[in-house]
Amino acid sequence: MERTGSTPTTNQARIIAETIDRVMARTLFGDPPGDLRSKQDKPDTADGWKSVQRFAESGVPLAMFLHQRHYGGAFRQLLDATSEKRGNLIEDVVESLFVEHGIPYIRTGSHNQGDIEARFEVAVRPAPDFVVFDGADRLQAMLECKGANDGGTARDKALRFVALRDESIRLGGIPLVAVLGGLGWLRVNDTLGPVVRDCDGRVFSVSNIAEMLDVAPFPSIVGLVPPTI
Repeated sequence: MERTGSTPTTNQARIIAETIDRVMARTLFGDPPGDLRSKQDKPDTADGWKSVQRFAESGVPLAMFLHQRHYGGAFRQLLDATSEKRGNLIEDVVESLFVEHGIPYIRTGSHNQGDIEARFEVAVRPAPDFVVFDGADRLQAMLECKGANDGGTARDKALRFVALRDESIRLGGIPLVAVLGGLGWLRVNDTLGPVVRDCDGRVFSVSNIAEMLDVAPFPSIVGLVPPTI
């Protein structure tokens, strides 16, 4: 068979091997928050290299093999079962920031799409994840959260910001803000770059989300909502 691709350097191969080993040992990333489960919680990796060795020596039990074939694998099931929770991780951080600093906002969902359009004339469907307003109930910003762990997914999700940018322009230049998460956004040319363009640079991650408060319109609306006791 003809070989394709390039041969990694010794240093690259070492880094790849160390990364895989740390993933298997569960030392590369911290424990997931709350009741979320690790992606390692599946039969072939549950006990790290011990699981791999066990399957390599004794094979995969037929019942488990048939189960994986029928349902698409434990990894696929885990992703499907936690998709909503994973999607909410970024939005929960944004909401906590808004609550802590008294910023008037609405977190949108399937239950209030019509209300958002009637109240703020935001016609794009689905509505952005958050709309932010001032004391006079005037729309001040639209915010969208997107997580992506691979470049292809990030590229597809970046297209969402084109529609939001057009809506921002239609509404008279309402600021559009993005909060992104996941390794997929490390691919710049066709993922992160277009989002930065469409949001005029207002792009943040969970790690630096507090810096969003220094960007218009947030300095003018911080503290408008009194803290709850």
